[in-house]
Amino acid sequence: QWVLTVQDDGVGLPKARDTRDDAFGLMGIRERATMLGGRLDVETVGSQRGTRLTIRLPISARPDPT
Repeated sequence: QWVLTVQDDGVGLPKARDTRDDAFGLMGIRERATMLGGRLDVETVGSQRGTRLTIRLPISARPDPT
């Protein structure tokens, strides 16, 4: 499998987030990963409450034609 991890050392994700009409954010990333047979994990890490995103995709990932 392919694994991509992105982590920051910031303040983490706020409880209430501003939304944008032209973007789907984490929901869009999760949907794309699922379409490719993978998954997205979101974690709060560290004493500064940073955020870690881990995307796991099978090596043979292909978009679902439906």
